Amino acid sequence: MMSTVHDTNREPEIQQALHGLRARLSGSLIEPDDPLYDEARRVWNGMIDLRPRAVVRAGAIADIDAVLDAVRRSGLALAVRGGGAQHRRTRQC
Repeated sequence: MMSTVHDTNREPEIQQALHGLRARLSGSLIEPDDPLYDEARRVWNGMIDLRPRAVVRAGAIADIDAVLDAVRRSGLALAVRGGGAQHRRTRQC
């Protein structure tokens, strides 16, 4: 997942980075206007209700490099969702 908070003055840069990311992914890039967004952002713990700027579902290991490159260019924060095994929210995003 990418950051829930971003500077709207940088939206053109962010859009450009996400557009480039979408072109490089074998997986999917899901943004708030996508019908799959609510399902993609949902985590196991229903008490956590974050709204990331984008959710990436990697389709291949190479997608990780593409995401890291986009994060560097856009300045968005990166959170990795690892599942719902930790009750202390240490791995929840």
